[in-house]
Amino acid sequence: MHCDYCATPFLHPNFIQRSPEDVIAEIVHLNTRMNVLEFAFYDDALFTNKKHHIIPILKSIIKHKIQATFHTPNGLFARDIDLNLAQLMKESGFKTIRLSLESIIPELQKASTNKVSTHHFECALDNLESAGFQRKDIETYLIMGLPGQKYPDIEITLRYVFELGALSRLAAYTSIPHTASWDMAKMAGSVWDEMDPLLTNNTLYPCATADFPVEKFTKLRQLSNQLNANVKSET
Repeated sequence: MHCDYCATPFLHPNFIQRSPEDVIAEIVHLNTRMNVLEFAFYDDALFTNKKHHIIPILKSIIKHKIQATFHTPNGLFARDIDLNLAQLMKESGFKTIRLSLESIIPELQKASTNKVSTHHFECALDNLESAGFQRKDIETYLIMGLPGQKYPDIEITLRYVFELGALSRLAAYTSIPHTASWDMAKMAGSVWDEMDPLLTNNTLYPCATADFPVEKFTKLRQLSNQLNANVKSET
């Protein structure tokens, strides 16, 4: 992908996946020889080329009867989660599932290379639920603080995720040189080329404005926490 706010294409222009055989051999070794019971895939693109990568891995985990729990702390591409993949995830022992949605606002989805739509997201939730996962255990990454982003854009997306029974996880934007969003923030006067990198930290909300001050970012986090608590309390 080439999301406007992501520096990966600049830092790592080539996409390389390990072979499924290599991945499963490592999992089997760590599980059977070293008694590792928790595995985390820190990979946004874990489901890319799924028929030749993650599906063979999951089938091998099931075949080897690996007794372990698997986690995906990074945001997965919801559009790749069909019912077959969801069932394999459940059978192989996946627990922590986080999806990337970022926003339901069309302009912001375009900035995310249209990697997910509301249709893809809803289908992923349906498939995961059909496979045995609970919606209230599925977290959804939403981005806030992008150049030009407005408070209502984020609030409406938070409430959309809540209405679908899933959890929201707000990710604050960090300005990174060599990205389209950096150029937008630079034009708006929020960042500059000689800027101390510490000042681009997402905890400082570098693209905060008079219309969207830091106090409103805090209010959004409070709203997210409140909505998540309501989701978790439902039976």
